Amino acid sequence: MQSKYSDLGKKILQALAELGWTQADLAKESGISRPTINSIIKGKTSPTENTLRIIAKSLRKQPQYLFENAQFNLGENNTIAYNSANQEIELLKKDMEILKLKMERLEKRK
Repeated sequence: MQSKYSDLGKKILQALAELGWTQADLAKESGISRPTINSIIKGKTSPTENTLRIIAKSLRKQPQYLFENAQFNLGENNTIAYNSANQEIELLKKDMEILKLKMERLEKRK
């Protein structure tokens, strides 16, 4: 019998269980609607990279927790696998750039 949850969905459900949360709790914490979260968990919706980052942060997990060995449907015969280490490095670089810009703006206000 095939599971009704995607691999990504199983990871999200596991993290929810660890926190003692429901999908509604994750929706409130992340700002992502509960129906969207449910669709991601069931593999009916392919989340964007940013959505995955938001979910991971809300679940108090590193993004690679969700990216690692996960596959996301892009269409009939197309899937992509995220390379967790490279993805994480690129995400951290982007975050650092944003933080630097914010710090520069704050310094200018002084």
